[in-house]
Amino acid sequence: MRVLVVDDDPSAARSVSETVRRFGFEVDVRFDAPAAWSLLESDAVPIVLTDWNMPGEDGVSLCRRIRSNQLAYYTYVIFVTSRSQHEDLVQALSAGADDLIAKPFDPEELRARLLVAERIVQLEARLRRAADELRRRNEDLDQRSRVDPLMGIGNRAAFDSKVREIHDWAASGRASYGVVMCDVDHFKCYNDTFGHRGGDEILRRIADAVQLGIRSTDSQFRYGGEEIVIVIPDLDLPGAKRVAERVRRQVESVEFVLENSDVPFRVTISCGVAAYPGEGYATGGPEPVIERADQALYMAKRKGRNRVVTSDELPASTSREEIDRAARASLAALPMSGSIR
Repeated sequence: MRVLVVDDDPSAARSVSETVRRFGFEVDVRFDAPAAWSLLESDAVPIVLTDWNMPGEDGVSLCRRIRSNQLAYYTYVIFVTSRSQHEDLVQALSAGADDLIAKPFDPEELRARLLVAERIVQLEARLRRAADELRRRNEDLDQRSRVDPLMGIGNRAAFDSKVREIHDWAASGRASYGVVMCDVDHFKCYNDTFGHRGGDEILRRIADAVQLGIRSTDSQFRYGGEEIVIVIPDLDLPGAKRVAERVRRQVESVEFVLENSDVPFRVTISCGVAAYPGEGYATGGPEPVIERADQALYMAKRKGRNRVVTSDELPASTSREEIDRAARASLAALPMSGSIR
């Protein structure tokens, strides 16, 4: 273990350092407090033996500097000094010293105190490693608590946190963001046909497809059941719609072949898109944006599924009855030869 000897008297520094080396310690020597601090900042030297009286910055000031700065390791400080009165001990301990040895020192006493210092430093290092491991595990648990175990994407709690963060950022900086609500079309039929294992596989594959359709700055989350919600920073409503359409096409392109079915099939999704800022949104939070995206998703379902509907296509009244009427009117306006999936 390394020991730093700090003494402005070369003869005294040599005497202490040679004694410490005989005890099996690695020794560094500095002749003033600034040079000692420079070493401690750049390298891990866990035990310091310092003189008290030195020109310029004395040993007490060095000790206070060590204690007031957050080094990456604990530094055990022992004063080796001719000042050995009771008030000197009190002052040294008050400055943050761990121990004090009077000059001229007894080598065996110094050895015993160094062994105590070594045990304490090693114990502190073990405690620090244990604390770091506990913190790492807690962070890992927190991360896993925010991931949906089936689809491998963020869960509802992670979405609530992310959309709030993006909304606050957008509201403060007058930026924009989009929310896309996606729902798997006719998912109950897949569950009924292929069982829950088959349905789970479909959801996992859809999440993979969605990931291919979004940008690296976008995030997808499982909103509930077979619903996925996508948060799209930095884009307005037309931009968010383009992302949603790309995601819809990406999902539609996936060919499924499940264990209990030899016939390939494809799955589609419907998407509702809203963006902030938007007309009529309160200044509070992201809830109105999410609600508009959900209403747009409902309209996409009512208009025949496998499509993207944006919030600006919604009727003035967004009750389910008004959305149903608007969807029927939209379908009625289609050419008779048109097909609806």
